[in-house]
Amino acid sequence: MATITIADLGLSAIPIFDRDLDLHGTMQIATGYSITRYSRSAPFGGGSNTVLFGHDDIQGAVFQKLTQLHAGSVIQVQMTGGPLITFKVTRAPTIIPPTYLSILKPTTTTQLTLFTCYPLWQDDHRVFVVATPAS
Repeated sequence: MATITIADLGLSAIPIFDRDLDLHGTMQIATGYSITRYSRSAPFGGGSNTVLFGHDDIQGAVFQKLTQLHAGSVIQVQMTGGPLITFKVTRAPTIIPPTYLSILKPTTTTQLTLFTCYPLWQDDHRVFVVATPAS
């Protein structure tokens, strides 16, 4: 479907897979060194919130350094057989409880929300960043 590149985290062409919730309402996570797009979120550049999750301390720990992003960090999503979409971080990393689910909700503008578990090896919170299309 797509790959993601975040130079500030040393990530290049990491595969993104669509996953939904299981019968118990738990988000299914793509395995290995990959990113999960919450399939109930908007498609990339689709005028709402596209939500991506990556592990922080297992299976490659792809989002382990998510807290190192800052306003202006560039995130590139390459659609398979399609355009390259560039986003810039507009909201610095924010730590939230795992029950704070509003990060999954649709928005009225195009944005990309990246999140992972936090802190390392405890995972009792989440950290997220928000990026919007680069102009």
